[in-house]
Amino acid sequence: MTMAFDQYAEPRNTSMVKLLEKWNESTAIEKDVHVIVAGGEGDGKSQTSCKFVQRIPDANLWDNVVYTSNPKELMDKYNNMQKRSVMVLDEALNSISRADWNNADVKAMVKFFRTVVRKEKQSIWFYNTQLLRDMHAFWRNHRCTWLIEMGIREFYDPMANSAFVFQRFRVPVLTGKRDAWLLDSQEVIWLGKMMLGKFKGSTYASLLRGHPFYYGEMSIGKLPDSQWEEYHKNRAKAYAEYRPDEEMPLTSKKILKLQNREKLLMELLLDNGVEQREIALKLGITPQAVSKIKQQAQKTTLQL
Repeated sequence: MTMAFDQYAEPRNTSMVKLLEKWNESTAIEKDVHVIVAGGEGDGKSQTSCKFVQRIPDANLWDNVVYTSNPKELMDKYNNMQKRSVMVLDEALNSISRADWNNADVKAMVKFFRTVVRKEKQSIWFYNTQLLRDMHAFWRNHRCTWLIEMGIREFYDPMANSAFVFQRFRVPVLTGKRDAWLLDSQEVIWLGKMMLGKFKGSTYASLLRGHPFYYGEMSIGKLPDSQWEEYHKNRAKAYAEYRPDEEMPLTSKKILKLQNREKLLMELLLDNGVEQREIALKLGITPQAVSKIKQQAQKTTLQL
C-alpha cells in the first residue's frame, strides 16, 4: 500500500527554498556547490533537478541542463553559464564515471574541474545518477557535499517526488582509500535489516534518518505537463546535436574495423614488453581478452 511521505515519524522537514538559501550562502563567498541526486529509475531525479533549475534567476531547461555524455555539450553550456547559476548533468555521468576513467576525456574533465570550474562560476551543480558509487571518486569524496536521495515511489505518494537530504562536511583525516560518505559501514546495517524480512517504508525511512549525514526530507511537486514536454524536446534536440560516438549505432563494418585496430594495438604493446594487465587497464578490457589475442598472435607466428 502506498503511504504518505511524512507518515514515518517526525522527519526534519526542509524545502527547496531553504536549500537554495543555504547553497547561495556558499556561492556568495565564491564556493561552488555540488549535489548528487540519486534514485531508482522513475523515482524523479530529472524532475527534481529541473525544479531547482527553475528557481534560479535566468536559468532554463536548455542552457542549464546537460543531456548527453558528449563533453562538447557540457563545455558549450559551461562557457555560456552565468556566474552563481546552476548546471544539471542529467543522466550524463559517462563524462565523470569511475567506470570510464581510462578515457582521456574523463581525465581532462577532472583536471578542468579541479583548476577552473570552482574559481570561475561559483555555481550549483547537480549530478543525476542511480548509484552514488557510479560517480568518479573525485566528485563523490571531494566535491559533492550534498546528496538528495529520492524516495521510492512504491513506499510514498506516486503523484509527487519525495526526497531525503544529506549534508557531508569535509573529513580531512580520511585517506583516498576510504569512502567519505561512510557507506561501507552503513551497508552492513542495511543488509542486516533486509535479511530480517520484508523491507517496508518505515524501515527504509528510519535507516536513512539514522545516517550520520542526514539533514532532512522534502516533498517536491512534479513538473507541469508543458514543462515536462519541454524537457523531452530539449533532450531529443541535445541527442541530435551532441550525440557522442559511443552512443551512435555501429555498423558491422565499423565494428570489424574497431576490432582490428584493437587487435593490432594489443599486439604492438605485447611486442614492446608491456604487461597484459597494464594493456587491459589501458584499453578497458579484461586480461583474458588480452591473453587470447596473445595466443592467437603466437599461433600465427608459428604457422608462418
